[in-house]
Amino acid sequence: DGNFWTRDTSLGGGDIDGATVYRRASWQDPSHGGLTAMQVEYTKRGLPWSLFAGYISPTSQLRDFTQHTRLAVWVYGEAELLVKLRDRTFREAEIGRGQATNPAGWTKLIFDYTGVEGINLTDVDNILFFAAPGDPWSSGTLYLDDILLE
Repeated sequence: DGNFWTRDTSLGGGDIDGATVYRRASWQDPSHGGLTAMQVEYTKRGLPWSLFAGYISPTSQLRDFTQHTRLAVWVYGEAELLVKLRDRTFREAEIGRGQATNPAGWTKLIFDYTGVEGINLTDVDNILFFAAPGDPWSSGTLYLDDILLE
């Protein structure tokens, strides 16, 4: 709800390519499950694999993903997202691609990480989001809200 940086988490603190590609803001309308959502504007500018990240503090219990099997995120607008998990040792695992298809509404994207190998799911330090993955010239605006483990 407008605070992307807390004691336990930070959304947008570790972006590759910084504000060159992604610009984020707290946005009241639309919002899905609270007061605000995160508006994400992006312009790829020849950077097909640019990303923005959700960082989880080393002291947070939120780093342990083993008690759940899915990551869910609500997306407003039309957008393709690729999502990866990264552990503290910088190992990454792709957990899926999702397509939000409602240009004027919310879509719940679910990324099942059952069976993911190669990373330590008890010590996830980043959720990596790639808008329009692999497309070097896309641009757009999407809104994210209610990112949670199920």
